[in-house]
This record gives sequence, structure tokens and C-alpha cells, in this order.
Amino acid sequence: MLTNVLYTVFISIDCGASSSYTDGNSIKWDKDDPYIKSGENRNVETLGYNKSNDFGQISRVLDTVRVFPKNKKNCYSIKVAEGDRVLVRATFAYGNYDSKSSPPNFDLSINGNYWGNVVSNADWFYYEAIYTVKGDTVSVCLAQTDPNQFPFISGLEVRSLDKSMYKDVGPDYPLFASTRISYGLNEPVRFPDDTYDRIWSTAILAEGVNKVQSDTSSVDIDIEDNPPKSVLQSGIETADLLTNLILGNNLPKEKNPIYINTYFSEVSMKNSLLKRSFVMYIDDKPTTTKPIIPPYKSVLEMTTTDITASSSTVITMKSTTDSTLPPLINAMEIFIIGDKLTDGTNTKDVKALALLQKSFDQLQEWSGDPCLPSPVTWDWIECNSDAMPRITALYLNGLGLSGKIPDFSDMDALQNIDLHNNSFTEEVPDFLGSFRKLTELRSSFGANKTIRFPDDAYDRIWIPGTLGVGLTEVQSDTSLITVDVEDHPPKSVLQSGIVAANLSNYIVLGNVLPKEEFPIYMNTYFSEVSKLKSSQKRSFGIYINDNVTTNTPIIPPYKSVLEIVTTGVNASALTEFAIKSMNDSTLPPLINALEVFIVGNKLTDGTNLNDGTFSSLRDSYFKDFRACGSFNFITKEFRSATRMDGDPCLPSPYTWDWVDCNSDAMPRIIGLYLNGLGLSGTIPDFSNMDALQNIDLHNNNFTEKVPDSLVSFPNLQNWWMGLKVFGQELASTQAELEYASQGEAFGGTSKVKC
Repeated sequence: MLTNVLYTVFISIDCGASSSYTDGNSIKWDKDDPYIKSGENRNVETLGYNKSNDFGQISRVLDTVRVFPKNKKNCYSIKVAEGDRVLVRATFAYGNYDSKSSPPNFDLSINGNYWGNVVSNADWFYYEAIYTVKGDTVSVCLAQTDPNQFPFISGLEVRSLDKSMYKDVGPDYPLFASTRISYGLNEPVRFPDDTYDRIWSTAILAEGVNKVQSDTSSVDIDIEDNPPKSVLQSGIETADLLTNLILGNNLPKEKNPIYINTYFSEVSMKNSLLKRSFVMYIDDKPTTTKPIIPPYKSVLEMTTTDITASSSTVITMKSTTDSTLPPLINAMEIFIIGDKLTDGTNTKDVKALALLQKSFDQLQEWSGDPCLPSPVTWDWIECNSDAMPRITALYLNGLGLSGKIPDFSDMDALQNIDLHNNSFTEEVPDFLGSFRKLTELRSSFGANKTIRFPDDAYDRIWIPGTLGVGLTEVQSDTSLITVDVEDHPPKSVLQSGIVAANLSNYIVLGNVLPKEEFPIYMNTYFSEVSKLKSSQKRSFGIYINDNVTTNTPIIPPYKSVLEIVTTGVNASALTEFAIKSMNDSTLPPLINALEVFIVGNKLTDGTNLNDGTFSSLRDSYFKDFRACGSFNFITKEFRSATRMDGDPCLPSPYTWDWVDCNSDAMPRIIGLYLNGLGLSGTIPDFSNMDALQNIDLHNNNFTEKVPDSLVSFPNLQNWWMGLKVFGQELASTQAELEYASQGEAFGGTSKVKC
């Protein structure tokens, strides 16, 4: 029973279960709720597997799953003793829980370290890892890797191990179980026979290999990895001395560093004339300098490390020349040695995130390492690529947060903070001014919201503006604003704005431009929020990197709008856009709205019209098709070719799949590769494509002879056709075309010879 074993932790989670229970192996299974806040419980639909295999009497674990249709990453968190050495086992049984008969694939990680890609199938299986925890929490995360393939899990188990177990690999490296076999038993072994609840599977024996049973129940197990006694009381041996004992490994195709434990215990007392002596070989290389001689009533453990192996690696036991008995083995474990364990995300950032999660319930369903394994972060943060990652962006916008913002100033690597579209109860906290690397702060402490259609008749999206330290939101006292500027901003964006706290402060406008400089086009909109007294004046200028952009001061009009357009400048992410008061101003600067555009390169004229096609003309093929351009004729005749759209040649090098183009300003099509597209019918006249150098039409099913137009291309260098596509003699206007029997293919390097 569990009370007889000294464990730091012995946790079993039946994922998706509605209640806790104890199984026939005296293992107590919990439901998910204490360990994870995200996910949905589902019952499996079909059980196309033997639930008792390896799990013994534990069948209920495979009846339900926990599914995760939301969030990039979902994590179970289980408290353990700090620095504990643990065994973690994750079990998966799809069971067609979604009635789609389509098992998903997804990634699995432990404490921010990649564990493996789960390729689920109709059967059930488990992953097992042994590692030393850095900290006091075991975190097991499932991450979605493909659209609409939602991670799921059936069971999760965490067991404490003695710190001395599996010590030949240091604590910085995880062990991922590949094989654990009890060779002589007919049933799998686990708890309570194995006090650490390792699962020892049974073996499938090759011809010439026999099971043997020990004649004693007294086996002294005095080795640190402490295998259960039952796996040592039986084993396998070959039928004779000349037969080698070959062991399977269950490793992947790729080579990996591995860790092997082999266990040997003699099954009977031998007289002086009998001797069992053998050597273990890996790919014909001996693993020890001395022969292996299994002890009676005791156990010999051989550990093999510092090698790489794969599914093609051969593990063999060969008798020595002085042995009178064949080789024997009782049990074996094989592990893949994983990459060095990470130290996780920077501790300061993790503690600050915990403070945010404690303050806002909406954030509490995220757990596990926030940044690792890269690139699967929590949904609302971004991280850099440091060995101990720092959090560089915090995106809490629109999460329905309310109340007071806790002090998260320890996250001093933050470059972007987005707090808008929430309902915080205070002004901008002072600590938000302490982030030295901050380049963008967007927040909304009031009624600010994203504006688009129908407020904006053109459905432009206006996001709440940057609100830095020393800036205040202001609301207009009138709804009677005349919008008489050509770019027609929506009235709602002009009814609020931001002002500097005083005349000595200025407004710095954040930008989301790239690091490289580009020519830009900037619209700024100004509308006074209240009717000023005669003694008041608001007057300011726009500065780009301290250079003023206007000849006269900007004075926002009341009940109207002033639009300032700035062009002819280059800018980047490092460019500072500022609004600063003039000397005669009595009020600080104000801005209502801003648009910044990158001015792109000059638009091309597209592919040459002789070669080009237009999607509107192609679409009309299904109605009253009127061709304009040779490609239109091709797409009209052959629907297989209509799968391409847009300009066939531009932008370079992204052409349609079945053409090549030259590099002219108005590109010409020089290669036409229609081979194997299943085309049939009449070949249209596409002789307007007079820049063609290569034409390939073979492996299709055309119904006519070669058109005369095919020999009229002045630049043609190579063409290929298949006689299979023509059911009659081929005609030519410029030369006699040679052809072979039905079904042969031909090609050429001359425009008049096949």
C-alpha cells in the first residue's frame, strides 16, 4: 500500500474523469481539476485495444480524455519537493472521442523542455521520462502544432524516485524511456510489485529462446536502481551455447545517445562443472572488459552509457569459450538521453507573471514555463531567445481584466505592453514609466475601444492610441464635429484624444515601423475638445527626430478637424515622432488620431498582355467567356489550368507553377509546362505567346493533331509531346513531323523535329 512507501509525491491523474477512485492495484486516481484549469473532458467512443495490457487492472484511465481546443499550450502543474528526481508518465488513447476517426498529432514537453511529438493512432500508448526537477513543480505541457488538431491526454502519473537512481547520467539530463522489459514473465509488472510504479512489459520471444524460472524466492536486491523482485525470478536463455541472444531495442530510426540497464540473476544453483559466462555486444562491440556471470540469489546490474544507437542497433549476448550454459537475461531498460535541461524562463519574469495571475482570474488557466520550449509561449506574451528567456512583450488587451494593476516592474526586459480594452480602476501606474527598454505602451483607462465599420464608413481599423507616462486622455464636450477633410476619419475618433500633462511635457507617438528605414506617409488629425477662453491657446508643432515638419504652428479647431499630411521623409522603428508646444501656447499639445503608412515601390504594369490573364475574364469562362490574352484561351479550354490566379509572373520569383518568365519590366512567359495535367480536348492557338522557348504538352489526352501554330514560335528551343495524346497522324506546315507508335513519348531541341 502507498502508506508503506516513503514518497515525496505519488500522483495519478485520470484525465477527463468526473471523480476520483482507487483501482485494483491500490493506486488512487484523481480527476484533473486540482492540476489544470484549461481543457474539456470527453468520453472515448471506441476502444479498439486491450485496456488491461500493461495497465493491469486499470481500465478506467482509457475511458476518458482531456482535450485542449484553446490556447497554444496547456500545462498540468504538480507540486514536488525542490530538486526531486521523478518519473513522469503520460498516457494517450484517442478512442475516437471526437467521432472524426482522425487521431491528432501534437507536441509534449516537461518543465519547458521538448519531450516528443505525439503521433496518436487507434491504439493506446504512453511516454515516460525520468529527470531531476529544477524548482518545486513538475510541469507537463501539450502544444498544438497543426490547425484543428487538438491535443488530448488520457492519464498522467508522477512518482518520486530515490535521488541515487539512474545516477550514471547527471541530473542535468532527462531520460526518455524506450524499453523496459521483464523477459521471463507472462504479465506486466508495476505497483505494488514495483514500489516506484515503473511498468515492466513482457517480451515476445524469438525462435530458439526459452523462458526460465528461478528456483528461489530469496533474491537480495542491493543495487540502487532497485528493480522489483518479481522481474528477477524469471528470465530467458537461448536453447544452446552456439545461439546468441539478440535483444530488441524499440529505438527510433535516428541515432540518439542512450542509457541501458541490464539485470542478471541466476535462476538455479550450479555445481562446479556448470558455468554461465557471456559478454554483451552492441553492434559487435563488447560493452564490458570482463564476462558477465549472473549471481544466484542476488542481482547484477550492468549500466551502459556513452554510446549512440538506433532501431538498427543490434544488442547481443554471446557465450564465452569457457561457458557451459547459454547466455541469460532477466530484465532490461533502455532510455534515450535528452538534451540538457533548461533553467527555464528568467525567475524575475516568472514571479511577476505569477503576481499578474494572482490579480486577474482570466490569466490563471496558463501554467508551465511561459517561454519554453520555444516557440510555444503563453498566448499573451513574447519572449527573446536568451538561454534563460526574458519576456519582451505583454499583450493583455481585451481580456476583460478589471481592478488594480499590480506592480510588474521586475519584468525589466519588456519592450511592448498592451493593456487596452480592459476596465482597470486606476490611472496609469507610476511604475509603467520605469521600463528602460519600452518602445510601445498601449492602454485604455476608460471608454476607449477599437473603431471600425459602421463608425468608419470605409472599415478602416482604428486601435486605441499610445498612452505613455505623463499623458492624459481627454473627451470632447461636443458631438457636433464637422468632418470636412478628404480622408474622412470617423467622427468618433475625433471626440477623444490625449494631451501632455503640462506645457513642459510633449507627446511621443509610438510607431510600429520595421527596423529598416522606409519612405512614409503620415496623417495626423486634430480637433479641440472644448471651446477655449480668449486667454487660452493651444499651439504646437510636429517633430520627427527633432526636426519640425510644418511651417506654421498647429492650432486644433473646435467642432471641426485639421488634417496634417507628412510625406517626403524616411523613418524606422528608431524614429521619434513628437508633438511639442510652441512658446506662446498656454495649453499642452493634443492629438486625436494618427495614420502611418510605408510607401511601397512603384506598382508594376504586370506580365505582358500577349501572355497575361485576368481573373475576371477567367471567372467568366463559366458564363459567356470572351478571351483577351493567350492564357485565357488555355484556361478556357482546360479547367486543370484554372487553379492558378493573379499575375502569372509577378512578383518574381513567384510564378504560376506551370510557367517560367523572363526578367523584363513587363515579363514575358518563356516556358509553358502543361505536362501530366490530365488535359483533354482541342489545343487552343496560343501563338501570341511569341517569347516561348520551352513547351511541354506530353502525358495529356488531346483529341486532335498537332496544331499548325506549334511550329510558329520564333524563339522556341525545346518542346515535348507524347504520341499517346494524338490518335491520328500528325500534321506540320513547316516540316514533316516524325512520330513513333501510340503510347510513346517524344521531345526535341528543334522546333521542326519530334
